[in-house]
Amino acid sequence: MDEETLYSSRISALVLDIARTGSREICSVYSKLSDEDFILYVSEMNTTFIWKLLEDEGWKMGGSGESNSKFLSFKKKINDRVVNLIITSNKQYFDSFVHATIIAKQLDLCNKDDRVELFRIVRDSYERKIT
Repeated sequence: MDEETLYSSRISALVLDIARTGSREICSVYSKLSDEDFILYVSEMNTTFIWKLLEDEGWKMGGSGESNSKFLSFKKKINDRVVNLIITSNKQYFDSFVHATIIAKQLDLCNKDDRVELFRIVRDSYERKIT
């Protein structure tokens, strides 16, 4: 699945960067039932506008299982597959997510609890770097 099939060109024009993440990207073997996850980096001034555009295109807010002020999560079924968009205007958060995905993929880290912990460690190290 590529960016053109995820959402309209109106949304695409507002996305500064996009990366695959989640078990479909990380694990050499994954469940066919697992979501296809993407993290999107957008400018802070466009967050609310993208939120509205996604809702207009049938995306439903929620689905990340985590409440966090650094991102919004939207889900939609596309071609019989659930797609999860994790949207952030925080560049540091986006970069930490991308780097955690790379590390988890290298380790073939398929246990979800292990991935969550790795992502927390990487995210926290990014936050400490800034302060």
